[in-house]
Amino acid sequence: MRRWPNYYRAWWGLSYSLRSYAGLVRGAGYARNIPAAQKDRYHEIMVAAEACLSEAMRRHPAQGALYVNRIAFEVESGREWMSTFRLAAQIDPHSRRLYQTAFNYGRPQWGGTKDTLREIYATAKSNNPDADWPRQLRDAWAPEIKPLIDLDNPWTLAGLAIIALLLALTGWRYWRGRQ
Repeated sequence: MRRWPNYYRAWWGLSYSLRSYAGLVRGAGYARNIPAAQKDRYHEIMVAAEACLSEAMRRHPAQGALYVNRIAFEVESGREWMSTFRLAAQIDPHSRRLYQTAFNYGRPQWGGTKDTLREIYATAKSNNPDADWPRQLRDAWAPEIKPLIDLDNPWTLAGLAIIALLLALTGWRYWRGRQ
């Protein structure tokens, strides 16, 4: 890092490595279930990892992937993270990883709500109107918000069009038969 002090990727990599190490210290459970002996060490490492990520973000504020990483820090620290998601969606609106991460942390086991999941899906859909992957992510990561009749699914629309056409044809034949 001495050779390229403004190189944000070095800070990003250091943050990632420290966060991985903190995960080893934490163990396999959720952050809230860390044994007392490991909790202080885990917290110290996470503070250092977040400081490195903040430095990377300061050096390259237009890199959307950094904000995706920030979401995990905010969730694990118990802070509000949707503002970071919204900012990341403005910076990098086509990032599948962003929406997948947001869907993951928007789940009820992380304290999310259906409204949170709906906002994430609406943002993904509005930022990527011609893509099918926002619907696929929603179906995989947030099935609880999938509507009974999914009008975003092209197969549903095709099926409804065929049913409408058959009903119209049947009605026309019935009308012709009564003539």
